[in-house]
Order: sequence, then C-alpha cells, then structure tokens
Amino acid sequence: MNEWNIYPRPRCKRSSFFPLMGDWDYAVSAGEEPLTYERKITLPFPPESELSRIGESHKVGETLFYRKRFSLPSDFIGGEGTVLLHFGAVDQICEVYLNSQRIGGHTGGYLPFSLSIGELLRQENTLSLHVRDDLDPTFPYGKQTHKRGGMWYTPFSGIWQAVWLEWIPKGGIFDISVTATDTEATVSVKSDSNQLTLSYCDGDETVTLPFQGAVTIKPKKLKCWSPEHPHLYPFTVRSESDSAESYFALRRFEVKRVNGRARFYLNGEPYLLHGVLDQGYFKDGIITPASPSEYEKDILRMKELGFNMLRKHIKLEPAVFYEA
Repeated sequence: MNEWNIYPRPRCKRSSFFPLMGDWDYAVSAGEEPLTYERKITLPFPPESELSRIGESHKVGETLFYRKRFSLPSDFIGGEGTVLLHFGAVDQICEVYLNSQRIGGHTGGYLPFSLSIGELLRQENTLSLHVRDDLDPTFPYGKQTHKRGGMWYTPFSGIWQAVWLEWIPKGGIFDISVTATDTEATVSVKSDSNQLTLSYCDGDETVTLPFQGAVTIKPKKLKCWSPEHPHLYPFTVRSESDSAESYFALRRFEVKRVNGRARFYLNGEPYLLHGVLDQGYFKDGIITPASPSEYEKDILRMKELGFNMLRKHIKLEPAVFYEA
C-alpha cells in the first residue's frame, strides 16, 4: 500500500479525487522517447532515492520519461464540471502528455501546477511526462550537486510530490486561502458559485455564514495557536453543488523593542524562539519521506528535544507538511 494515496491538499480537501501515486513505467534517454519502458519507478519518490526503486542519478543532457496507464471509476465524473490533473512538484522542466497529446508543461522544481484534462479523458488513458533536470544554475537548485560532500547533497530530479486527479462540478470550489490574526480569520474562496456558506464550530455552537468570494470569521470562544497548544478550527465551505474542508488557526506574531532590543512576541506575550534548521532530507527518500506521517513524527521529535521552532530550508514542502 502506498501511504501517499491520501488527499494531498488539506487546505482545500474534497472526496472526489483519484490518486496517481505508486508504480509508473520509467526510462532515461539522451534522445527521443524510448519505444519500450523497461523499468518501474514508485511515486512520489525521486529516481535518485532508494524508495523509488531506481536509486541512481541520470547524466546531464538526459531526459526522464514517465508513463502511467489508468482507467477512472465509472462514478468519478458526476456530471458537468472540470477534471484537473495536479502535480505537487516536478523538478525541473517538464512536458505533460495525455493519450499522446501534449496538454501543457511547467518550469520550476518546487511549485505545484494543475492542468484541465476533462475533454481528453477516455475509458483507458495513458499519462506521460518528459522531464529535464541538469542542475542549470539559471534555476534554484538548493544544495544539490553531482558530487555530494560537505554542505552539498545528493541531487534529486523528476516527480517528487503527489500526482492526482480531481473532479470539480459546475459551481464548485477550486481553492481556499486563509489569512488570520489572533482574533479573526478571513477565508477567500475561488469558485464559480455566488452562493457559498462556511460552517465551523465556535465552542459548542455550530456557526454557518453565507458569503460570496470571502468571509471574515470572529470566534467568540477564542483559542490561539501556539507550539504548546496548536489549536486548529476546522471548517467546511459549501456551494450548491460542491463542498470542501479546510482549517484556520488564530495567532499573532510581533517584534517589539524591550530595553532597546528587538524581542519576539507570540499572541501578545514574549516568546523565546528555540529551533533547528529543518532541511527536510530523508535517508531513503532524499526529499520525500516514506509516509506523510513522517512529517508529524519529525515535528514531535523536535518538540520532545525541547525545540519550539523549525526553520524550513532549501525547499518548499508538500502541503501535508504544513498541516502537521
């Protein structure tokens, strides 16, 4: 069982998704796409990692070829709407093909991207990616190097975060973002519906707020987030045809001068930051752990050692890290 086959975007979580992790066909070539793929790679792990089952780097000038054949459940598409193909991150330059037709591409190894594919889906489908990563200094590449040592790390390439399909009905919810202080949170929703509601629990009371585009939430039962008490407020956004789950936290960060020196304050109180540099590297997966649960375990290990802060370094993590 691939433990990454969970919904990978907890800030806008829905039930209608189809994971594409696990085994893909894999090949490397300095020329055209090979006629046959003789190897299997396990996603979402980069090919240089042990968990990918490849465990080796490619040469400069070579292209990584990925291929996945899949068929969707008969009830996956529930009517008029949009099917999106999501990639958490692909390092570095990629071209994407569905059923032999190019549907898009992306440059940049750390950011997510999505493509609309509904009109191209068939009963049986073939998804292909052609990926180049030559550690070109034109692009950010962190501490990767072809010859690791000292402060320089094993390079990583290709698909290293989740791949999944998502059906969004007409009038559906595409994305949710939140900004917050220690007293209120503003939720912004990307949707083609003008009739949205948000529901959350304020103590023992369930509060439902109608809105269009954005809404500000002011809980009466305030519980601020801190590393010692990481309280989250789950909420659900609904339209006429769709629903998605998310969460927010209430907290305020400030820097105040005390006796002429800058001091950090959390939720209005002085707070001593005591942390580690979290570079997010794993022995078997390089930059992707064997399971999303490893993120939470890492955080809890640091808390057990007395730290209250992780300073992320080198790369953006998958969305599930930030929920942990």
